[in-house]
Amino acid sequence: MPSTGSEAVRRDSSNLTTALVVEYVRAAAGDGGVERLLRTAGETRTVAELEDPHRWGTQQQKVALFRAAAKVLDDPDISYHVGETAAHASIGAPLRLLLRSVGGPASLARGVARASAKFSANYTCWTISSGRTHATIGNRVHDGYEPDPFDCRYTQGLLAQIPVIFGLPPAWIEHDECQVHGADACIYRLHWRPYHRFRWLRRRREEAELSAAMARRQADVEATVTDLVSADGLDVVLERIIRRAAQAVSAPMFVLAVNDDDKGLLVYSEGMSRLWEGRLGR
Repeated sequence: MPSTGSEAVRRDSSNLTTALVVEYVRAAAGDGGVERLLRTAGETRTVAELEDPHRWGTQQQKVALFRAAAKVLDDPDISYHVGETAAHASIGAPLRLLLRSVGGPASLARGVARASAKFSANYTCWTISSGRTHATIGNRVHDGYEPDPFDCRYTQGLLAQIPVIFGLPPAWIEHDECQVHGADACIYRLHWRPYHRFRWLRRRREEAELSAAMARRQADVEATVTDLVSADGLDVVLERIIRRAAQAVSAPMFVLAVNDDDKGLLVYSEGMSRLWEGRLGR
């Protein structure tokens, strides 16, 4: 059966992270810096592939890019600084709009586990407590993976941006329990300023981002309609549909099953092996 995903590469981490690394290095050192980044990391994927937030890679690939970026920019805390850019980076605009819709920093902190699961499959994140100006969040790398200090600092950089999504200064974080240093999990204690939801400046910025996001969504819908009315064969059209799903929703894998009167059950996937396709097709 057809398979549109790579069967050799684990899907641990969304390329949203690698896209942020590339964007950060390019801003600091230009295209030449990005070339050095890929060479230092031993990266075989193209820049376009690394910047595609709908693709996935391994934990090792992500950490290798962090380490390479630290060398290229001579910045040992590079992963935290990359995480800090998530609230402003160009690739994150649709995600920011979605996150902001939850209402405020406390609500987003309570939903951080659901949000993180869309972008990483090799750790578990959960909210221990959450209040108007604070939250405590746990994060544990799954067994079989080595906790990494670059990855831990990246997580802190991302979490610090929770209030920034709503127009506030970054959160300050206490981090005394770390899995890198032998704790069962990383525990992050966040604190931020009170949030006033209806400030007019924030509202104007949100309206501008909403307009841009709607324009991008309209373009995606038009492209999907074009695929559906294509004169190409059924196999080609169904493979395009599963790729469109991967672009619309961030997830480690997708499966599309279609019952064809002539061919029986057809199964197409993104990020799943032929072994699983065979089981699904029975």
